[in-house]
Amino acid sequence: FTSGIPVDRRLMYQMQLNYARVFGSHSLSAMGLFKREESANGSEFKRYREDWVFRATYDYNARYLLEVNGAYNGSEQFGPGYRFDFFPSVALGWLVSNEEFFKVDWIDKLKLRYSMGKIGDDKVSGSRWLYDSQFAYGGRAGLNEITNGLSPYYFYRESVVGNPDIRWETALKTNIGLELGILKNLFSLNVD
Repeated sequence: FTSGIPVDRRLMYQMQLNYARVFGSHSLSAMGLFKREESANGSEFKRYREDWVFRATYDYNARYLLEVNGAYNGSEQFGPGYRFDFFPSVALGWLVSNEEFFKVDWIDKLKLRYSMGKIGDDKVSGSRWLYDSQFAYGGRAGLNEITNGLSPYYFYRESVVGNPDIRWETALKTNIGLELGILKNLFSLNVD
């Protein structure tokens, strides 16, 4: 504490590698990223989050597009067996307006795309360490009518029942999209 105000401590480090190359009509790029965050407020235990992410993209002649992504994320919210999970995704695209057979003068861009991926969320509740039972100090048992009072002994009680199988909240998402640009891109439309 500084002047009665809790000190917020945060440490984040990140490393990233990028690659891009064009081979004639083929274009290839790749990215790898590692990120780790540690944070704490006042004297609380540190909070941890870790992410390993990759992305690879490919296109042939600026017409056929492919993107593959993956994230291997870790969170302190879950027990040792469920702390990390893998979230992949893939996207395909076709830039129809770049095809030689496409001869519509007033359409400047026509692109069709599709993507599918698994996403995850570790914000499953407001409290921490849901996988472990938590105990609180305090409370006394009532004694019988003869002693007419409470026990002199305090005890610990289970205040939160842990769930050792709690894990990432996941969902599979898909998207179909259309991008259109007309009249020298004066008007554009994106539909998902």
